[in-house]
Parts: sequence; structure tokens; C-alpha cells
Amino acid sequence: MGKHKLLDALDLIQELIFAEGAPGDEHRVAEVVVRLMKDIGYKPTRDPRGNVLSKVGSSKTNKILVTAHMDEIALMVEKIDYDGKIRVTPLGGLYPWKWGEQPVTIHSKQPVEGIVSFGCIHTNSSQSPAVAARSSALTWPMAYIFTGMTKAQLESRGV
Repeated sequence: MGKHKLLDALDLIQELIFAEGAPGDEHRVAEVVVRLMKDIGYKPTRDPRGNVLSKVGSSKTNKILVTAHMDEIALMVEKIDYDGKIRVTPLGGLYPWKWGEQPVTIHSKQPVEGIVSFGCIHTNSSQSPAVAARSSALTWPMAYIFTGMTKAQLESRGV
């Protein structure tokens, strides 16, 4: 293999985190992994399903298999409300109380930036998810993605 180029751990983590990898569309992450492996002297290949494979070392007795996901934790758009709120459902075991309110990118014809929201927390209305969360767990039906766009604007971008 020769000498391996040392990688800066922070740069490595940032590059992997910022490589988009929605479920079923992990090719950008795979491209980064392949390039980084080549940078340190390995000879990665891709199988028909898009997995990145590489032999490490030459031992015939000790076998090691390393596996990892390349896809992101994701949500799927279920519908767009009349006021532009985007309703979502999780892909996999994603719980809203673990995720909280945070920025998201909606991958569509034109990507749309938004934020997961549970509405105003400064209320005592029994209709508010924030009030419900005081006594039970948040659920995805309580959440929406806020983009500041209308339903028509979102639909024109392919959402």
C-alpha cells in the first residue's frame, strides 16, 4: 500500500456530514468515501448496489468486515397543507422528540430549505403540540416543515 496520507479528522467528518445521502440516493456519499480511501492508498470498488468495498491488508486468517450506512436519516413528504405547511412521515426509526426543531433540506426538483416545527411554544392552547408535549411524547402528526412558501410555490419547485 505504501505510505498513507494522513487526513485531518475534522475535515474528514465535515466532508462526510455535508455529502448529501438521502435514502436511495447515496451516490454523493459513496463518491466521497471512494476518493478518501484512494487518498490513503486503498483501492475501493463499487458493487451493483452502490456499496463501497475495499480489501484492507492481506491476512488470510483474520477476517474483519466493517459496515456502515451511507444514507441520511430522512423524512418523506406526505402532503402540503393549504397554508404551505409540509406534513412528513419518518423513513426508519426516527422520533420527533429525539430530533427536535432543526433545519432540513427538502430534496425535490429545486431543493427547498425549511425547519421542523411544532408551532408556537408560548401558548396554553390545548390544540398546541407544545402543550401536549408536557404530558406525552411528540409524534410526527404534530410536526410540520416550515419554509415560508405557499403551497403553489412549493409545488412549482417539485415538492
